[in-house]
Amino acid sequence: MDPITAVSFAASILTFIDFSYQVVCGIYDVIKSGSTTENAHVSVVTTDLDEITKELSQRPPGYSKHEEALNTLATECQGVSGELRKLLDRVKTKAENSKWKSIKVALHSMWKKGEITELDNRLGKYRSEVLLRLVSVQVELNNFQSVSQKQASDAVKQLTNLRDDLLKNMESKIQDSNQSLSLELSEQLRLIKDIRNSVDTLLEPLAVPSPEMRVLKQLYFNTIYSREDMMEKAGSGTFEWILKADSSDNGQNTKSDEDEIEDDDLAKLVEDTQKLQSESRTAFLTWLREENRIFHISGKAGSGKSTLMKLLVDHPQTRVEVKKWAEGKQLIFAHFFFWRSGVDKLQRSLPGLYRSILFEVLKQCPDLIREVFPEAYAAFSKTGLGGSIDELFFRPTDLENGMKLLISKSPIPGYRYCFFIDGLDEYGEDGVDGLDHEDLAKDLNEWASKDDIKILVSSRPHREFQEAFSEDRRIRLHRLTKPDILRFGRNMFREHKCFLAVQHFYKKLAAKVVKLSDGVFLWARLAVRSLVMAASRMVPGRKDADDYLDKQLENLPRDNINALYENILASIIPGDRQKAF
Repeated sequence: MDPITAVSFAASILTFIDFSYQVVCGIYDVIKSGSTTENAHVSVVTTDLDEITKELSQRPPGYSKHEEALNTLATECQGVSGELRKLLDRVKTKAENSKWKSIKVALHSMWKKGEITELDNRLGKYRSEVLLRLVSVQVELNNFQSVSQKQASDAVKQLTNLRDDLLKNMESKIQDSNQSLSLELSEQLRLIKDIRNSVDTLLEPLAVPSPEMRVLKQLYFNTIYSREDMMEKAGSGTFEWILKADSSDNGQNTKSDEDEIEDDDLAKLVEDTQKLQSESRTAFLTWLREENRIFHISGKAGSGKSTLMKLLVDHPQTRVEVKKWAEGKQLIFAHFFFWRSGVDKLQRSLPGLYRSILFEVLKQCPDLIREVFPEAYAAFSKTGLGGSIDELFFRPTDLENGMKLLISKSPIPGYRYCFFIDGLDEYGEDGVDGLDHEDLAKDLNEWASKDDIKILVSSRPHREFQEAFSEDRRIRLHRLTKPDILRFGRNMFREHKCFLAVQHFYKKLAAKVVKLSDGVFLWARLAVRSLVMAASRMVPGRKDADDYLDKQLENLPRDNINALYENILASIIPGDRQKAF
């Protein structure tokens, strides 16, 4: 459990102990002086005890020794509750069937048997232990403070003061308790109430989100990561060449028998492509390590642009390289994947781009929130959640102004920004025209003109993007994918259960896929899947298996991905279609 939850749970245990002591106090009063008005309502006491005990059942998971100890204490307190319940039931029964004198006699009997004394001692033991555990949670509170510093500086100061006051209060009271173990029961009850009030003081302000958190919640939207989450990772070894310093150093030039290419034309094609890869890698790594401005990944539809962007976003080596450009400043990454097919308009709009970039940046740099959204921050600092309509501060014009304010801060002391934006051609609705794309490219160029900002973008080779971005900082991905497609095709055959049926000619099939794909990775992927499914349906030992699969490949649509999808779907037995897709 987190430290705040641990403190809250400890407060529930203290509440139980407090109430149980009051029950025991009532029993003492009866034994010493007779009935009181409280003792006359045993049913009410029993009901209250049941309600308080329920709080102990809702225990969060614990992993540290202190959290486990709190859970153990809760279990033991539940045991005390059961025994108190039985005791009260016995009193209630006597009260219903006997005069008050008989009730007092019964209580004296319980006292002599040690039942009440044992409960008294156990409650005292639990009280001391839970107080010690609260002090021990200090370590977790320190860790919580460390994380919170990145999110809200003002909230951290408040948390620190509350924490220090609480711990100072608890430590002094525990020392007093240890020095005077013979404290009267009333003094022990007062001690518990004081501690519980201190816990409540700590928890109360934390229930209200900080101004920084309220801003971040307004920037976040449910589909912010949907596109990248739905994408499959790049296949083993696919596209990783782009982050390798030198292919001669990473084993790519060391070929096994399985890597040999029997087709001379294809071998020459792959060799030429690897040279292009090397040139593109050098340009890209130089930009990552040293340069500003925009780097453009251009590629035909289905060539793997988004897959490559996802790999670069997730790959730790990307950050290693960009840190060299950061030159000691804190490096802030932010990314966005445009997606026209997404269910949410924010996935293909400028407000979606602004909210994603601002959310990613400001959650890493919360100290900038008051500068980027000054009106919202000022309002949220003065009012609670019910004091304003938070959404009114984040209309499209507010988001655009927030983005401009963020960009205008460059050069920014202590920070450098690196943005990855995928699928520029997927910006806008179906009716979007080239002028909208030109405006988008213009805005991105303006952002990247700042000293502390660089942007990696990807798109299809549309004219407006080709003209807007420098040719010196561009790679054409569909010209670089042939070795990856070959590797992917061979691996997919090798790893499938149909491999025994194709082991003598699968290399030839993979080579033909490379030639027919024209660098379009999606087409190659679908084509290999189609061949694998066809091989799985063949009768074992079929003599013309290679010719059969070759014809299957020749008949696949080449210029229309949707037609290829339909071809694959039509080839599957209706009952198996749901399993296949």
